[in-house]
Amino acid sequence: MKNLFPQFDPGATKDFRAIWGRALFVFDTNVLLNLYRYQSSTRDQLLEVIGKLSNRIWIPHHVALEFQRNRLNVLADQNKRFAQVRKAIGSAQSELRKGLSELQLDRRHSLIDPTPLTSEIDKLVSGFLSDLDEIKEKQQKLTEADPLKEKIEALFEKKVGEPPKDQKEVEEHYKEAERRYKSEIPPGFLDDEKDKDDPDTYMHNEIVYKCKYGDYLVWQQLLSHTSASKTDTVIFVTDDSKADWWWIVKSDGPKTLGPRPELIEEAKLRGEISSFLLYKPEAFLQFAESYLGTDISKDTLAEVRDVSTVLSERQEEKLKTRRSYKIAEDAVSRWLTLRYGEVFANVYGFPDFTVETENKKLGFEVKQTGNSELVMRRIRDVTDRIIYENAQSDFDVLTLILVATTESEANKITEILRKRRFRGMASKLRFLVGVLDYPDGYQAEFFVLAKISPDEND
Repeated sequence: MKNLFPQFDPGATKDFRAIWGRALFVFDTNVLLNLYRYQSSTRDQLLEVIGKLSNRIWIPHHVALEFQRNRLNVLADQNKRFAQVRKAIGSAQSELRKGLSELQLDRRHSLIDPTPLTSEIDKLVSGFLSDLDEIKEKQQKLTEADPLKEKIEALFEKKVGEPPKDQKEVEEHYKEAERRYKSEIPPGFLDDEKDKDDPDTYMHNEIVYKCKYGDYLVWQQLLSHTSASKTDTVIFVTDDSKADWWWIVKSDGPKTLGPRPELIEEAKLRGEISSFLLYKPEAFLQFAESYLGTDISKDTLAEVRDVSTVLSERQEEKLKTRRSYKIAEDAVSRWLTLRYGEVFANVYGFPDFTVETENKKLGFEVKQTGNSELVMRRIRDVTDRIIYENAQSDFDVLTLILVATTESEANKITEILRKRRFRGMASKLRFLVGVLDYPDGYQAEFFVLAKISPDEND
């Protein structure tokens, strides 16, 4: 059975030099966006490598679309760091002065004079902030011409895949993606709860896209292109570290073996790809040095690694949040089923659950929150959506279920809600505030602590 299951053999001998000599190089959105996160020297070396491969590079249409949509967000995030650094330094200075002042050294210890220290620190801070301002002036402005964007667009001119034909085609992809996500078929299934913590839909060229299915669209567009173009060797470069792309096993900690076997198999069956490699940006640059003769500095590799680590940590935090949402939703679903019997989960739309009684149609939207100070912003977002849904649907009552992390937070949220006015929609709006508990130590159960009807406040 030696040749029956090649996708499960990450140690199989490969002629990497031959693969690099003929492969089509495909880049994920995050690789292009990272160019805005790197120092100029690192950015230039990566662009140089991509340029050397210019006759054999390509990106799916969805990668190009997501790059254009998110470029300014990345730039804004980078620009925001200047204010954050300045604030952190100011806070540190204030804490030092406060601590020294509380010691009252001028009265209690004649030999200790912190003035030379604070003066030197002030000089260092002043010089650093001056340099910071100079760097900020050189930073790409949101509303000015973007030379880096122009370079990227020039590199990938006529090397972008075809867009979807219409909404019907996209919806068919989404139905298939939903089926795959439920069975945890890669890629993208770890984004299944992505719509719970971020806005999930946007429109482009009169087609509505859902962010949670982005990885699946990229993958399908890649396979369609390789099958149509008879491309049998592909190197896909991504800075996505999630386990719905990578085959990760536990061996003295997590160990990444390569692309998931399912991806290798599907690449062969549907994309007609006989050699499929998956690289993170650091590995891509390391192999480029070996097979393209490009000089890649240690500083470049270190920065690429550091940026990847930060992004990976952010992804992991988001995954934890999404898992938490899923646990809360499942617990609420069980609670609703015990109360009403049949409950319909709304996979594609709002609200999360629908219940139909003999004479009423009820909607339930679930939100988890652990911070009472942020709850009103979350409530405003959802109630705005409820106003819209009221106009578009025939729900008799829409209930926002807020799952707090502790009873104390639940009580604070309840107090906030009882003081809040919800004019214009009180007749249809209800709130349930509760917490999760694990009475059997395994499965979460939802317990209601407060029921609030806004019209009772009027």
